[in-house]
Amino acid sequence: MNISTTVTELKPMKMHPLAVVLHLYYTELFDEVQTYLDNLDDAFDLYLSIDEDQLAFTERVFAKYPGATILIVPNRGRDLAPFLEFLKIILPLGYRTLLKIHTKKTLHREDGTTWRMDVFDKLLGSKAQVASIEKALETDNLLAMVGPQDHVLDSRFYIGKNAAIVQDLLYRCGFAQSLPESFLFVASTMFWAKPEVFEPLLRAELSFDDFESEPLPVDGSLAHALERFIGLLVEVHGKKVRSFDLNGKLETPDPFEIYPFATPPAHLRLRNLKSVVFYRAYEEAYAIEHLRVTAPFKAAGVQIIDVVGDPTLADQADAVIFQREFPKNLPLYDQIISKARSTDKFVLYEIDDLLFDLPDSHPERTQELYNTALMPMMAAMSEADLVLVPTETLGKVVEGYNHNVVILPNYLDDSIWQFKQPVRKASDATITIGYMGSDSHTPDLSIIASVLRELLAAYEGKLKLEVWGTPLPSELQGVEGVSWHPSPTNIYTDFVKFFQSLEFDFVIAPLADNLFNRCKSGLKFLEYSAIGAPGVYSKLPPYEDIVIDGVTGFLAGTETEWIEKLTRLIEEPELRQKMAVAAQQTVQERWLLSQNITSWEDILKKLNQKYLKEDLNKPLYAHITNTVNRQLYYDRAHTEARQQNLVLETKQLTHHILELNQLNSQKNQELLQLKEQLEQIHNSREWKAIMAYRQSRTKLSRAMRKVRSISGPFGKLLPSHQNAQRDLLLSSELFDIDYYLSLYPDVRKSGVDPVDHYLDFGGAEGRNPSAAFDSGWYLDRYPDVKSAGINPLLHYLRFGRQEGRSIASVSNAREVQHAARMLKVEIPKNGVVVEKILTIPHLKLFFEKHLLSTYKIALSHDDYLNIIGGAQVAIADEQRKNSWEGHSYLHVFPIKKQKILTDEHSPLYLGLNLDGKYLGVTEAEELITAMSELKDKQLVQLSIHHTMGFNFKTLQALLTLADGKGTFWLHDYFSLCPSYNLRRNDKEYCGAPDIKSNSCRLCCYLEQRKIQMLIFERLFKENQLEVVAPSQFTYELWQSRFPVNASAHIIPPARLNWQQPSYNRYQSGNLRVGFLGYPLDYKGWDAWLRLVDKLDGDQRYNFYHLSSQAGQNANYQRIEVQVTKENRMAMVEALRWNQIDVAVLWSTVAETFSFTLHEALAAGCFILTNPTSGNIQDYIRRNPSRGCVLPGEETLKELFETGKILEKVKYYQKDGKPKADLMFGSLEEIKP
Repeated sequence: MNISTTVTELKPMKMHPLAVVLHLYYTELFDEVQTYLDNLDDAFDLYLSIDEDQLAFTERVFAKYPGATILIVPNRGRDLAPFLEFLKIILPLGYRTLLKIHTKKTLHREDGTTWRMDVFDKLLGSKAQVASIEKALETDNLLAMVGPQDHVLDSRFYIGKNAAIVQDLLYRCGFAQSLPESFLFVASTMFWAKPEVFEPLLRAELSFDDFESEPLPVDGSLAHALERFIGLLVEVHGKKVRSFDLNGKLETPDPFEIYPFATPPAHLRLRNLKSVVFYRAYEEAYAIEHLRVTAPFKAAGVQIIDVVGDPTLADQADAVIFQREFPKNLPLYDQIISKARSTDKFVLYEIDDLLFDLPDSHPERTQELYNTALMPMMAAMSEADLVLVPTETLGKVVEGYNHNVVILPNYLDDSIWQFKQPVRKASDATITIGYMGSDSHTPDLSIIASVLRELLAAYEGKLKLEVWGTPLPSELQGVEGVSWHPSPTNIYTDFVKFFQSLEFDFVIAPLADNLFNRCKSGLKFLEYSAIGAPGVYSKLPPYEDIVIDGVTGFLAGTETEWIEKLTRLIEEPELRQKMAVAAQQTVQERWLLSQNITSWEDILKKLNQKYLKEDLNKPLYAHITNTVNRQLYYDRAHTEARQQNLVLETKQLTHHILELNQLNSQKNQELLQLKEQLEQIHNSREWKAIMAYRQSRTKLSRAMRKVRSISGPFGKLLPSHQNAQRDLLLSSELFDIDYYLSLYPDVRKSGVDPVDHYLDFGGAEGRNPSAAFDSGWYLDRYPDVKSAGINPLLHYLRFGRQEGRSIASVSNAREVQHAARMLKVEIPKNGVVVEKILTIPHLKLFFEKHLLSTYKIALSHDDYLNIIGGAQVAIADEQRKNSWEGHSYLHVFPIKKQKILTDEHSPLYLGLNLDGKYLGVTEAEELITAMSELKDKQLVQLSIHHTMGFNFKTLQALLTLADGKGTFWLHDYFSLCPSYNLRRNDKEYCGAPDIKSNSCRLCCYLEQRKIQMLIFERLFKENQLEVVAPSQFTYELWQSRFPVNASAHIIPPARLNWQQPSYNRYQSGNLRVGFLGYPLDYKGWDAWLRLVDKLDGDQRYNFYHLSSQAGQNANYQRIEVQVTKENRMAMVEALRWNQIDVAVLWSTVAETFSFTLHEALAAGCFILTNPTSGNIQDYIRRNPSRGCVLPGEETLKELFETGKILEKVKYYQKDGKPKADLMFGSLEEIKP
């Protein structure tokens, strides 16, 4: 048997003209390979390499192929290192042909098996296939290598990261030449070949040690480079590489064919672009949109999805395209880019003018229209995959920022333009010079103002100038014969229709000589020519390249040339006619859109190089420009915010001053009235009689009674008095702030303190301070209190209670009245709900008209349109997703905010939102009856986001409407305990212990928990509810405590899409440590304060609190951060902007899904947490590189005191600061 671990010890014998080189790494595929080799009829010599761990398998090989030559090899260099070793003994034997194959699996791809089978079928699929390949190699002297069809690739697109290694191999093999731009090679290195082409490989003297150890990267190793170099060797010898298909046909590979078994190169993918999402920069369809995107892309057959700022649609086409200053809306632009990049979409940027270098006299420069957009435009230009410009001059400028530039000229869209016959006039008719332009061209018109004045004076009465759109320069204002007209429209298609109705004898197109104008296109020539008007144009690049001087128009550079050429057009009508015809002919032959753009290829071939260049350094300079862009953006935003705050504070101060002045005037008037009344009393006979025996005491007594009669108004001016009243109400247990705010949304939205509002207005208006005190009832019962204008609760607490007066709790009828008042609906005194409280008839009528044929119902504890939080975000995302899918979305919530499941015997008043809009209030039974009587409407899903404030009867009735099926969301642990974050007595985390445990017996929630557990258990047993949890941890904790098993779907409300690390990273200096969110004890605020106090004075650390709510002052800097529905990324942006390195997330309760965790991770923070933080600690345990789960607070302090945290952060950021896009709204399920 011919077997060895060293090739020099092998003694092969040449028995056939064909050598088969087989690398058998996966021995389980031996039978498959053997089946294919049978098509060679044993007419080959087998050279087989096998891994040293599979030595025993060689007996089976020899049993089938006793003459085989077997080399035992280490697992290094894959199939190529053994192939190079075999060449040392194969080449001297002079084989006519060589077949190289191996057992390919490609484990990193799902189609690895399909890949291998496709190769084998095309190289060895049948005896006829083999015979055809051998004949082709034998009869064509130039043919040196045959690969399987679809697997022979062009190096231009598939060189990958291997160019430098291939160049080095070229030198090592003795070829002193540079790497050619293009050559063919066989992907997977399985091919038929003539062995002599491999002789130079022996000069490279490569060994197993030269190859990288496993696992190899997906590209850029010596093995990957050799795969390409073997094909290059064929071409260096002046030979050909071709491919064979399954039908035995020899083909020249198509270099632009996309390889189905690898990620397509950018240029080849770009060639197949079929659709774009167009993010418009302007609301109106200006010329730049039509000329630069809409018209050419439609002419090319590219579908345009025209949207206004919705980032979720960025993945709906092959590419996204922006224009001009759109990127200045940085948060929106970032979301679109993130969506596009995460879904592998191209980013195109179109810019039609050199807006970075506006001349000093340009109106848009003086007005500073683009100042805030310059850096965003430059960053977008650098980041784009492709930049489109109209001229070569502008293209040269742009190439300095992006290698890939398409010079797409402005063409005349002949689908909207019609060619007019040139104007013919009588010799004595007035001649009209025409000019059309935008508001920015006044300086251009100004350069020939003196020429125009001279000609108008010389031809007075026979010559006039009409200017459309462009404001007249001062030199032409008031000049006889000059008329100005405003542009009739900004919409380009409407402008075209209007412009074609104008008649000019000839036209002018002056341009000031500067780089901005040199970058412009000759569009005016095309449009002027279309209406049959010859013209005189500035002698600058926009027109020099398109106008033939004296034939299709005139070019003028000096005032003398302008006068001379304009005079000729005035004096020579035949020249005007001839020139206009020639200009139209030029436009029709060269500049019509329909003749120049018929496919996307027509646009792409205008690329400034042969194919799209993939610059490996692009992420670096794009990062730099984007970093500068973001710093400027947020600096500007913070400055503007401060200015707005100053303006607002000034307005508020001014308003308060006016109020105080009005109040002061009012009180002065009241005092004057009192004074007059007192004077009348002093002058009365009665007063004089009483004075005889009461004197000053009586006078004081009566004055005090007058003062008491106006005590209400005066009380408002006495802060100490007001504070005493506040304290009395708050200590009484009869004033419930939450109740008051939930019942009166006008108070909640105004931001007024609820206690002050009740004292100043609410009591007099009959508003109720709590469910236990009915203000209206008290005032109706005691008319003396009502007539005195005294606050009802204040009277009861001060006097009424001691006097034995009664109070009443708020009745159900009055609850209806309060709900109606919130909706500004009138309720009769008898308490009966009128039709405006959405009764059954009105609900049915409304739903039948506005509800789509399929609809979904969502339940939660509050109104997601007015309150923001985790559950509310999920509901908003679900509503948008349902709207996208074509379903109506009815959201139902209790009007009265409760912290428990409510009593079934009391009416339950519900608020309704339909498809994101507030609908009104109804009663639960009214809603259920109305829904059950609907026809042709199908309830497809019931989503129970939260049950707080509902009752079992309502929940079960809604489930019955849904055939007992629904999804039950675990936004918190309310279904385990009324203490929804599982805090015993609202103080310490308990984890929902057994309800019979001592821990539970000590808790104030025990009795309500007993009630609710039975209700939830019944709901799950009597229906088919599926649980939706925001994290695997939440579901596992809930299921371990809940008595009924339920299947679950894990749907996180946000996801991390990891990107390339940022180049900014912590290396030395102060470590920046942050606490995120509200300063609450169960969020770890107390532990944070102890940490920063412990490290006070330690110069290694800077501490920051990022939140919208301030906490106790300590050794940290506070950063105001307000996360809103409009700006969900505010926290991530603040973390990045302030370069926070570590986030302390020390929650002492089991978080279901921590948004702060995901925000911190997206910004590259290293996480520190504890074992009780729920989803936070669970994530870090599953991803230990991203943080630490510390056993307790002492370990946390030790980590900082010893400086170990510094090393951990350095290691975490060793390759750059981690960075991720935080994606909202997908509601996609993940696997556990």
